[in-house]
Amino acid sequence: REDALDEYGGSKETEAAVLAALRWLKRTQKDDGSWGEYEGRECNHPVPFSSFALLAFLAHGETPTESDEFGTTVRKAMQYLRDHMMGKDKVKKRDQCYINGIETYALAEAYGMTKFPFLKAPARKGLKMIINGQQKRGGWNYGYKASNVPEWDDEAEGDVRWDLSVSVWQIQALKAGYVADIKIPGIGRAIKKSITFCQDVAYKDGGFGYSSPGWDGRWGMQGAGILALQLLGEKNCREVRKGLQKVKEGMPFEWKRPDETGEDESPATPEKWPVYTWYYLTQAMFHGGRSTWNDWNNIYPETVVERQKSDGHWEMPVREDRKNWGRDPWYATSLIALTLQVYYRYLPTYEMPEKLAIKDEEKDSSSLDVDSSDTEGLDIDVQ
Repeated sequence: REDALDEYGGSKETEAAVLAALRWLKRTQKDDGSWGEYEGRECNHPVPFSSFALLAFLAHGETPTESDEFGTTVRKAMQYLRDHMMGKDKVKKRDQCYINGIETYALAEAYGMTKFPFLKAPARKGLKMIINGQQKRGGWNYGYKASNVPEWDDEAEGDVRWDLSVSVWQIQALKAGYVADIKIPGIGRAIKKSITFCQDVAYKDGGFGYSSPGWDGRWGMQGAGILALQLLGEKNCREVRKGLQKVKEGMPFEWKRPDETGEDESPATPEKWPVYTWYYLTQAMFHGGRSTWNDWNNIYPETVVERQKSDGHWEMPVREDRKNWGRDPWYATSLIALTLQVYYRYLPTYEMPEKLAIKDEEKDSSSLDVDSSDTEGLDIDVQ
């Protein structure tokens, strides 16, 4: 970790900020393993935010068997997500697809790092939902709604709609499951289709679309599209190269509330979801090469470290009247901690192949094919 921090431009300050964030997350975890409670505030979205928090611990190399300080915290989070996933039936409501993608991502990473048998069945269950919910064109929509229209059509809001923001969480989960060697019929085909999808929603000037092809000014989607292709082994494709150039030319990083400038939103100020944007852009720039990364790294880490609260958490710089996920400190703290771990991040997803070696499956299955070993090892004794 120290060597990686030194090589890629991290510092004692960034690592101290990460540790302070993890210790704050540990203090605010609830007894059931979810997050959280803090100064009278209750976490509004315990499943996805617990998933983000677990990812932050795993990225730092913290596991139940190898962490004296955080082992119990990580074990409780794994058990909470395992129980939630195994008690879940279908994904029908609008935002449940986000939650399933994020939760599956965390469970697959946890299994990939630990090989604890009790994590395998819930990870497979989430992956099965993702694969079954993929559209023919390779993307995903709210509620895993299928697309039946053969041509791109922005006016057909019903069946045709796809969503890059939803899709990239599913892609991160698929990549995590694939490299963790969670065998499930259709995962190879799903990854191939998602590569085509990400390339299709890019535009010739380097922009990625949110729910229609082409650049629409959303920097979060820009980072998401680039990172998705990078993670799937397409880091040198035209869409990634053009997309990175667009970021370098047009995305100045600033930490300001939009209302501090007298404007609601503008290219020079954070969007409604600044931490979400920085989560993707930091990773995309890091994987984009040394010169690309240096431009971002010279500004980003110092600024976010300065904005960390004295107890270790972050508050997202959004307007007070914004009512979204970003108002919860667990969201901002976990995602910013993940960006500050980019130098060394210990997650299987971060393996960056030249090309992803995917074999076509000959058959599919509607069952989970869970054997008894998948549910063993739930009670891990961690002192």
